[in-house]
This record gives sequence, C-alpha cells and structure tokens, in this order.
Amino acid sequence: MEKSLSKVGRYLIVQFQRFNQDNGTISKNAMPVQIIPDVSKILLCLDNEIHFTKHLSLKAVVNHFGSITNGHYTASVLDGVSGKWFSCNDRAVLPTSEKGLDNGFSYLLFYEVN
Repeated sequence: MEKSLSKVGRYLIVQFQRFNQDNGTISKNAMPVQIIPDVSKILLCLDNEIHFTKHLSLKAVVNHFGSITNGHYTASVLDGVSGKWFSCNDRAVLPTSEKGLDNGFSYLLFYEVN
C-alpha cells in the first residue's frame, strides 16, 4: 500500500492510498492497517542527512467507507482531557477504544510529534 507523510507544525500526517487503478479499473484497497497509537521513538530523516528520534502520539484517524463513487468519511478522535477515544460520524459521537482503530478503512492518521 502506498502512503505519504507530511509534517504540519507539530503534527505528522500519514495518508494511505486506498484506491488502485489497473487497466482503467479503479478498486478500493481495504487492506487492514495496524495502527500504533503511541510510538515511543521513531527515527526521522531529513534530506538523507539529518537523523533524529521523536515521540509520536496518535490524536485522530479519518476513515473512508464505500467506493470511490459512493463513500462516507468518519473519524476516531482522542479527547485530550479525558484520554478516551470517540468515534464521530454524521449521526453520533460514541465512545470507542484503541482496538477499533485497526481496520481496513483508515485513510489519514494524525500524530502529534513531541
């Protein structure tokens, strides 16, 4: 699965490519992703010259359900005050757990870099 990384301020955004194109046909890639909510140390490289380690804390996950022509986005968000995870969609905000983050629908991961 292809992915791209972007750093915006103190956040690292991981985007997964969830759609494949083969001979003009577009299909969804529903490969499960193992999400690690707390990364104690990760080696980052800048311009292939500068290496450093950082701590990453997962703050939110955006999910995509459906196809490229008919889909729906939801989010799982960590409440910074209570430390609890919540699943957010168009109709409700419900408590969830870290276990529910691992799925075949994850599209964007938002990590805080410390």
